[in-house]
Amino acid sequence: MSAASAEIEVQQLPWITTPESKGIFSMFRLWPRPAPTKDSHAAELALLQSGGIAASTPQTAGATAPNSDDVVAELLDVDIDDNGNYIHTLAIRRGANAGMSSAASETSKTAARHSLVMTHGYFTGLGFFFRNYKELARVDGWDVYAIDWLGMGRSARPAYTSNRTSDEARVGGAEAFFVESLEEWRKRVGIDKMTLCGHSFGGYMSTLYALKYPEHVEKLVL
Repeated sequence: MSAASAEIEVQQLPWITTPESKGIFSMFRLWPRPAPTKDSHAAELALLQSGGIAASTPQTAGATAPNSDDVVAELLDVDIDDNGNYIHTLAIRRGANAGMSSAASETSKTAARHSLVMTHGYFTGLGFFFRNYKELARVDGWDVYAIDWLGMGRSARPAYTSNRTSDEARVGGAEAFFVESLEEWRKRVGIDKMTLCGHSFGGYMSTLYALKYPEHVEKLVL
């Protein structure tokens, strides 16, 4: 790609920042536009299906019979406030697979005693772990969840503003933005304690969450 064509592409994407933007708080200038809902939903379903996950929304549950070896999952948009903001979620619950006869769901006959919550890295999404979900679903006694962080994947794109003047205050505000949204998500889903598994940026935010809310963290996997 020539320098001229690269410059044109940047001009067509106004959310791309200049190299002078530094620090975690600069990510909000990179807030990407969400992909069209219909296209992103179809792509997500296809990606999960390639990993052996038969996902549906509450509106489409039961519309298509899963393959005999698939693990059944739900795709949910979990509201985290009264302003229309939500965290897009993949939920693989024990009860949803209890009626299946495949090896992938044999352990689903046991009620979940633990909750695993997987958090992806910077500007990716829950599809990042698509090859892991089926094997994790085999583990006895666990519900498995994965989220899209706010502003990423298929979660809401809330407005973010900061009037803080110091770098420390701006970073703290950005960190709280994600940590508190995860806490609100936990409450809305109804999880008391969870094992957080975070990759890259997800590991960063999961660690901050564990430091602030240790009473709700069973284990931390980074």
